[in-house]
Amino acid sequence: MAGGRNGNASNFADLLSGERSAGRLSPERHLTVVVWDEAPCDLRTMGLHVLVVDDEPDFVELVAHTLQAKGFEVSSSLGGMDGMDKAVRLRPDALLLDVMLPDLDGFTVCEILRRQPAVSHMAVLMLTCLGGTISRMNGIDAGADDYLTKPFQLPTLPDRIRTAVRQRARILPLAHPVRNVG
Repeated sequence: MAGGRNGNASNFADLLSGERSAGRLSPERHLTVVVWDEAPCDLRTMGLHVLVVDDEPDFVELVAHTLQAKGFEVSSSLGGMDGMDKAVRLRPDALLLDVMLPDLDGFTVCEILRRQPAVSHMAVLMLTCLGGTISRMNGIDAGADDYLTKPFQLPTLPDRIRTAVRQRARILPLAHPVRNVG
């Protein structure tokens, strides 16, 4: 077997061949190899904090469970005023924000938060039932980084969050140190 670093195999094929010839890997065993050029999902999201602001507790729980399973830290709020307070106090990396909230609409929450230097680093993704072009434009005009219409593909949410956080970090590189997210 060819030598690599520290006398180890120089490539995976040599390593696999050596394991088989040494009897440590039988031909009957299945070997699954995953190759990626970025860290796996859980490592890329580990430590990213997301605040979910939505007045539907079941929806909040579903989103929280999905994101926590992918390594995100999740906080939640059921209203606009409380959501703004938590955003400023907790300073999450991303805010998932419903538009139709009982006390203050999401567009207004987004506009107010965008004027707060303490949370200027925060990516804002609007998650709402309002799917028209005008609503989408209102969300982007209010300062949202992304706009998802319910129902949406829940499995895509972690990637959408990571992308929004990365984009926000490029826009405001000195405003807040953002963790490496891939």
